[in-house]
Amino acid sequence: MRTSSGRCRPCARTRPPAWSRSSASSSRSSLVAEAGISRLPDLDRYLRAAAQRLEKAPANLARDAQALDQVDLVEGRYSDLLQALRPSQRGAAQVVEIGWMIEELRVSLFAQSLGTAYSVSPQRILKAIARLAP
Repeated sequence: MRTSSGRCRPCARTRPPAWSRSSASSSRSSLVAEAGISRLPDLDRYLRAAAQRLEKAPANLARDAQALDQVDLVEGRYSDLLQALRPSQRGAAQVVEIGWMIEELRVSLFAQSLGTAYSVSPQRILKAIARLAP
């Protein structure tokens, strides 16, 4: 199955969460130092969620693709928000929190049994983005 851009969906569906992609590809400090010690339990849960997703996805690729479509939508809107903001605004707590909301959404969609830190949905994330859009 391919997207409108021509990429193969099942192949793209096994990528790790966004925070691990950016951290793995950067030369910045360690992931824990970037996220902060208070986020360590969350990072552990996000890693376990990614592992669960990799285990479950082959059994139901269509469900995985539908869930990832929801994540892709909010990630795209979040990226648009970041581009629209001045660089000095991108590190604001409310902006950064949206990134964490997206990670919680991944847990909610791909590893429900792990639970989320708070109630999250694509609609809540989109509303948070809309509140901050210039």
